[in-house]
Amino acid sequence: MMKSQIFQRFFTAQRNFFKIFLIGILSLNILAVMTGELCLQVLHIPTLYDFFGLSKLAIENAWYWQIFTSAFLLPAQSFSLGWIFSMIISMYLTSAIGSAIVSRKGLKHFFILYFGTALFVSLCMLATFYSSSTAFSPIYFGNRAMLGCILFAWCILYPEMRVQLFFIIPIKLTSLLFWTFLLHLIFALTQQAYSELIAYVATLVYTYFYCLFSWRQKTPFAKLHGFEEKTLLFLGKFSKTFEKGAPLTNSKIYDFKTGKAIISDEAFFHAAMAKITLKGKKSLTVRERLRLWKISRKMQKQNSI
Repeated sequence: MMKSQIFQRFFTAQRNFFKIFLIGILSLNILAVMTGELCLQVLHIPTLYDFFGLSKLAIENAWYWQIFTSAFLLPAQSFSLGWIFSMIISMYLTSAIGSAIVSRKGLKHFFILYFGTALFVSLCMLATFYSSSTAFSPIYFGNRAMLGCILFAWCILYPEMRVQLFFIIPIKLTSLLFWTFLLHLIFALTQQAYSELIAYVATLVYTYFYCLFSWRQKTPFAKLHGFEEKTLLFLGKFSKTFEKGAPLTNSKIYDFKTGKAIISDEAFFHAAMAKITLKGKKSLTVRERLRLWKISRKMQKQNSI
Protein backbone atom coordinates (compact mmCIF):
# COMPACT_ATOMS: atom_id res chain seq x y z
CA MET A 1 0.00 0.00 0.00
CA MET A 2 1.30 3.44 -0.93
CA LYS A 3 2.22 5.86 1.86
CA SER A 4 -0.19 8.44 0.45
CA GLN A 5 -3.05 5.94 0.79
CA ILE A 6 -2.10 5.18 4.38
CA PHE A 7 -2.06 8.88 5.28
CA GLN A 8 -5.35 9.41 3.46
CA ARG A 9 -7.02 6.64 5.46
CA PHE A 10 -5.55 8.00 8.69
CA PHE A 11 -6.87 11.53 8.08
CA THR A 12 -10.25 10.15 6.99
CA ALA A 13 -10.48 8.17 10.24
CA GLN A 14 -9.62 11.31 12.21
CA ARG A 15 -12.33 13.32 10.45
CA ASN A 16 -14.91 10.56 11.00
CA PHE A 17 -14.07 10.34 14.70
CA PHE A 18 -14.34 14.11 15.00
CA LYS A 19 -17.79 14.00 13.35
CA ILE A 20 -18.91 11.32 15.83
CA PHE A 21 -17.69 13.53 18.67
CA LEU A 22 -19.76 16.48 17.39
CA ILE A 23 -22.85 14.30 16.85
CA GLY A 24 -22.48 13.07 20.43
CA ILE A 25 -22.41 16.65 21.80
CA LEU A 26 -25.47 17.64 19.75
CA SER A 27 -27.39 14.50 20.75
CA LEU A 28 -26.65 15.04 24.44
CA ASN A 29 -27.94 18.62 24.31
CA ILE A 30 -31.13 17.69 22.46
CA LEU A 31 -31.78 14.80 24.85
CA ALA A 32 -31.18 17.03 27.88
CA VAL A 33 -33.82 19.53 26.69
CA MET A 34 -36.31 16.80 25.72
CA THR A 35 -36.12 14.92 29.03
CA GLY A 36 -35.85 17.91 31.40
CA GLU A 37 -39.53 18.25 32.30
CA LEU A 38 -40.03 14.48 32.28
CA CYS A 39 -37.27 13.93 34.84
CA LEU A 40 -38.45 16.74 37.14
CA GLN A 41 -42.25 16.52 36.93
CA VAL A 42 -42.92 12.84 36.29
CA LEU A 43 -39.97 10.69 37.30
CA HIS A 44 -38.70 13.02 40.05
CA ILE A 45 -35.06 12.25 39.29
CA PRO A 46 -32.11 14.50 38.45
CA THR A 47 -32.03 15.81 34.89
CA LEU A 48 -29.18 15.33 32.47
CA TYR A 49 -28.13 18.87 33.31
CA ASP A 50 -27.79 17.84 36.97
CA PHE A 51 -25.99 14.67 35.92
CA PHE A 52 -23.47 16.22 33.51
CA GLY A 53 -23.25 19.89 34.57
CA LEU A 54 -20.56 20.88 37.08
CA SER A 55 -21.69 21.51 40.66
CA LYS A 56 -20.04 21.55 44.06
CA LEU A 57 -22.59 19.16 45.55
CA ALA A 58 -22.14 16.57 42.80
CA ILE A 59 -18.33 16.66 43.05
CA GLU A 60 -18.62 16.08 46.80
CA ASN A 61 -20.62 12.96 45.92
CA ALA A 62 -17.81 11.76 43.62
CA TRP A 63 -19.45 12.66 40.29
CA TYR A 64 -16.03 13.52 38.92
CA TRP A 65 -16.99 13.07 35.26
CA GLN A 66 -18.70 16.45 35.47
CA ILE A 67 -15.27 18.10 35.30
CA PHE A 68 -15.21 17.17 31.61
CA THR A 69 -18.86 16.67 30.62
CA SER A 70 -19.90 20.18 31.69
CA ALA A 71 -18.04 21.46 28.61
CA PHE A 72 -20.58 19.82 26.30
CA LEU A 73 -23.78 21.45 27.56
CA LEU A 74 -25.67 24.56 26.50
CA PRO A 75 -28.61 24.62 28.96
CA ALA A 76 -32.25 25.40 28.13
CA GLN A 77 -35.66 24.66 29.65
CA SER A 78 -37.29 24.09 26.26
CA PHE A 79 -36.64 24.23 22.53
CA SER A 80 -36.79 28.01 22.37
CA LEU A 81 -35.83 29.90 19.21
CA GLY A 82 -32.90 31.50 21.03
CA TRP A 83 -31.52 28.15 22.18
CA ILE A 84 -31.89 26.59 18.72
CA PHE A 85 -30.08 29.54 17.12
CA SER A 86 -27.30 29.43 19.76
CA MET A 87 -26.92 25.68 19.31
CA ILE A 88 -26.69 25.96 15.51
CA ILE A 89 -24.04 28.68 15.78
CA SER A 90 -22.12 26.72 18.43
CA MET A 91 -22.10 23.46 16.46
CA TYR A 92 -21.28 25.21 13.18
CA LEU A 93 -18.29 27.05 14.66
CA THR A 94 -17.09 24.00 16.59
CA SER A 95 -17.30 21.91 13.42
CA ALA A 96 -15.65 24.47 11.10
CA ILE A 97 -12.93 25.69 13.45
CA GLY A 98 -12.36 22.31 15.06
CA SER A 99 -11.89 20.70 11.64
CA ALA A 100 -9.28 23.35 10.78
CA ILE A 101 -7.38 22.65 14.02
CA VAL A 102 -7.57 18.88 13.45
CA SER A 103 -6.29 19.29 9.90
CA ARG A 104 -3.41 21.51 11.06
CA LYS A 105 -2.42 19.83 14.34
CA GLY A 106 -4.15 16.45 14.42
CA LEU A 107 -6.98 14.95 16.46
CA LYS A 108 -4.77 14.26 19.50
CA HIS A 109 -3.78 17.88 19.91
CA PHE A 110 -7.37 19.02 19.45
CA PHE A 111 -8.61 16.74 22.23
CA ILE A 112 -5.74 17.68 24.57
CA LEU A 113 -6.59 21.34 23.98
CA TYR A 114 -10.35 20.78 24.36
CA PHE A 115 -10.39 18.54 27.43
CA GLY A 116 -7.40 20.28 28.99
CA THR A 117 -9.34 23.53 28.81
CA ALA A 118 -12.40 21.80 30.26
CA LEU A 119 -10.33 20.48 33.17
CA PHE A 120 -8.63 23.80 33.91
CA VAL A 121 -11.85 25.83 33.69
CA SER A 122 -13.73 23.32 35.86
CA LEU A 123 -11.05 23.48 38.54
CA CYS A 124 -11.23 27.29 38.48
CA MET A 125 -15.01 27.16 38.76
CA LEU A 126 -14.85 24.71 41.66
CA ALA A 127 -12.41 27.03 43.42
CA THR A 128 -14.95 29.81 42.90
CA PHE A 129 -17.77 27.65 44.28
CA TYR A 130 -15.79 26.69 47.38
CA SER A 131 -14.67 30.26 48.03
CA SER A 132 -18.27 31.49 47.90
CA SER A 133 -20.07 31.92 51.22
CA THR A 134 -23.53 31.13 49.82
CA ALA A 135 -25.18 27.81 50.63
CA PHE A 136 -26.65 27.57 47.11
CA SER A 137 -24.66 25.32 44.78
CA PRO A 138 -24.85 26.64 41.20
CA ILE A 139 -24.37 24.42 38.14
CA TYR A 140 -21.79 25.42 35.56
CA PHE A 141 -22.09 24.66 31.84
CA GLY A 142 -19.01 25.30 29.71
CA ASN A 143 -20.17 25.14 26.09
CA ARG A 144 -19.62 28.86 25.46
CA ALA A 145 -16.21 28.79 27.13
CA MET A 146 -15.15 25.87 24.92
CA LEU A 147 -16.22 27.83 21.87
CA GLY A 148 -13.92 30.61 23.06
CA CYS A 149 -11.12 28.06 23.42
CA ILE A 150 -11.20 26.81 19.84
CA LEU A 151 -11.77 30.34 18.50
CA PHE A 152 -8.65 31.59 20.30
CA ALA A 153 -6.60 28.59 19.13
CA TRP A 154 -7.80 29.21 15.56
CA CYS A 155 -6.80 32.85 15.88
CA ILE A 156 -3.29 31.83 16.98
CA LEU A 157 -2.89 29.35 14.11
CA TYR A 158 -4.28 31.69 11.44
CA PRO A 159 -3.62 35.26 12.66
CA GLU A 160 -4.04 36.95 9.27
CA MET A 161 -7.27 35.21 8.35
CA ARG A 162 -10.40 37.25 7.68
CA VAL A 163 -13.94 35.95 8.15
CA GLN A 164 -17.34 37.14 6.97
CA LEU A 165 -19.31 38.28 10.01
CA PHE A 166 -23.00 37.42 9.43
CA PHE A 167 -21.78 36.29 5.97
CA ILE A 168 -21.54 39.97 4.96
CA ILE A 169 -19.03 42.01 6.99
CA PRO A 170 -15.32 41.12 6.47
CA ILE A 171 -13.42 41.22 9.75
CA LYS A 172 -9.98 40.09 10.85
CA LEU A 173 -9.99 37.05 13.11
CA THR A 174 -7.98 38.77 15.85
CA SER A 175 -10.46 41.67 15.88
CA LEU A 176 -13.38 39.24 16.14
CA LEU A 177 -11.75 37.56 19.11
CA PHE A 178 -11.09 40.90 20.83
CA TRP A 179 -14.64 42.21 20.38
CA THR A 180 -16.16 38.87 21.39
CA PHE A 181 -14.22 38.85 24.63
CA LEU A 182 -15.01 42.53 25.24
CA LEU A 183 -18.75 41.88 24.84
CA HIS A 184 -18.57 38.94 27.24
CA LEU A 185 -16.67 41.13 29.71
CA ILE A 186 -19.31 43.86 29.55
CA PHE A 187 -22.12 41.30 29.89
CA ALA A 188 -20.47 39.63 32.87
CA LEU A 189 -19.90 42.94 34.66
CA THR A 190 -23.38 44.35 34.00
CA GLN A 191 -25.14 41.11 34.94
CA GLN A 192 -22.72 40.45 37.81
CA ALA A 193 -22.04 37.04 36.26
CA TYR A 194 -18.54 36.86 37.66
CA SER A 195 -18.34 33.07 37.35
CA GLU A 196 -18.80 33.38 33.58
CA LEU A 197 -16.03 35.96 33.47
CA ILE A 198 -13.70 33.65 35.42
CA ALA A 199 -14.52 30.84 33.00
CA TYR A 200 -13.63 32.94 29.95
CA VAL A 201 -10.40 34.21 31.47
CA ALA A 202 -9.40 30.67 32.47
CA THR A 203 -10.17 29.51 28.94
CA LEU A 204 -7.94 32.15 27.37
CA VAL A 205 -5.11 31.50 29.85
CA TYR A 206 -5.03 27.72 29.26
CA THR A 207 -5.38 28.02 25.48
CA TYR A 208 -2.63 30.63 25.32
CA PHE A 209 -0.09 28.62 27.28
CA TYR A 210 -0.98 25.34 25.58
CA CYS A 211 -0.42 26.84 22.15
CA LEU A 212 2.81 28.46 23.35
CA PHE A 213 4.29 25.44 25.16
CA SER A 214 2.99 22.55 23.06
CA TRP A 215 2.67 24.03 19.59
CA ARG A 216 5.50 26.57 20.03
CA GLN A 217 3.10 29.05 18.42
CA LYS A 218 3.26 32.78 19.05
CA THR A 219 0.08 34.86 19.27
CA PRO A 220 -0.71 37.64 16.79
CA PHE A 221 -0.47 40.21 19.60
CA ALA A 222 2.81 42.11 19.20
CA LYS A 223 3.03 43.19 22.86
CA LEU A 224 3.34 39.55 23.92
CA HIS A 225 6.05 38.62 21.41
CA GLY A 226 8.94 39.55 23.71
CA PHE A 227 7.71 37.23 26.46
CA GLU A 228 6.88 34.50 23.93
CA GLU A 229 10.28 34.57 22.25
CA LYS A 230 12.07 34.34 25.60
CA THR A 231 9.79 31.47 26.65
CA LEU A 232 10.33 29.57 23.40
CA LEU A 233 14.07 30.12 23.62
CA PHE A 234 14.06 28.83 27.20
CA LEU A 235 11.96 25.79 26.26
CA GLY A 236 14.15 25.06 23.27
CA LYS A 237 17.29 24.86 25.40
CA PHE A 238 15.83 21.97 27.37
CA SER A 239 13.87 20.28 24.61
CA LYS A 240 14.94 16.73 23.73
CA THR A 241 14.72 17.58 20.05
CA PHE A 242 17.35 20.27 20.35
CA GLU A 243 19.47 18.29 22.79
CA LYS A 244 19.80 15.55 20.15
CA GLY A 245 21.16 18.12 17.75
CA ALA A 246 18.38 17.91 15.17
CA PRO A 247 19.08 20.40 12.37
CA LEU A 248 16.75 23.38 12.11
CA THR A 249 16.06 23.19 8.39
CA ASN A 250 13.47 25.97 8.42
CA SER A 251 16.11 28.64 9.02
CA LYS A 252 15.64 32.02 7.41
CA ILE A 253 19.38 32.47 6.80
CA TYR A 254 20.16 31.44 3.21
CA ASP A 255 23.20 30.86 1.05
CA PHE A 256 23.09 33.58 -1.63
CA LYS A 257 24.69 31.30 -4.25
CA THR A 258 22.45 28.25 -3.89
CA GLY A 259 19.35 29.91 -2.41
CA LYS A 260 19.05 27.11 0.15
CA ALA A 261 18.90 27.33 3.95
CA ILE A 262 22.31 26.97 5.59
CA ILE A 263 22.70 23.71 7.53
CA SER A 264 26.45 23.68 8.28
CA ASP A 265 27.14 25.00 11.80
CA GLU A 266 30.21 26.96 10.76
CA ALA A 267 28.53 28.53 7.73
CA PHE A 268 25.42 29.27 9.77
CA PHE A 269 27.46 30.93 12.53
CA HIS A 270 29.23 33.30 10.12
CA ALA A 271 25.98 34.10 8.26
CA ALA A 272 24.15 34.76 11.54
CA MET A 273 26.90 37.07 12.81
CA ALA A 274 26.82 38.97 9.50
CA LYS A 275 23.04 39.32 9.79
CA ILE A 276 23.36 40.61 13.36
CA THR A 277 25.98 43.15 12.25
CA LEU A 278 23.75 44.48 9.48
CA LYS A 279 20.28 44.31 11.06
CA GLY A 280 20.79 43.64 14.77
CA LYS A 281 20.10 40.63 16.98
CA LYS A 282 16.33 41.06 16.78
CA SER A 283 16.45 40.24 13.05
CA LEU A 284 17.10 36.57 13.96
CA THR A 285 14.13 34.28 14.49
CA VAL A 286 13.70 32.38 17.75
CA ARG A 287 14.95 29.15 16.17
CA GLU A 288 17.95 30.95 14.65
CA ARG A 289 18.85 32.42 18.04
CA LEU A 290 18.56 29.00 19.62
CA ARG A 291 20.81 27.42 16.99
CA LEU A 292 23.35 30.24 17.35
CA TRP A 293 23.34 29.72 21.12
CA LYS A 294 23.96 25.98 20.65
CA ILE A 295 26.82 26.56 18.22
CA SER A 296 28.42 29.11 20.57
CA ARG A 297 28.13 26.68 23.45
CA LYS A 298 29.71 23.92 21.34
CA MET A 299 32.59 26.22 20.33
CA GLN A 300 33.20 27.18 23.99
CA LYS A 301 33.45 23.50 24.94
CA GLN A 302 35.90 22.81 22.13
CA ASN A 303 38.06 25.79 23.12
CA SER A 304 38.14 24.72 26.77
CA ILE A 305 39.52 21.28 25.87
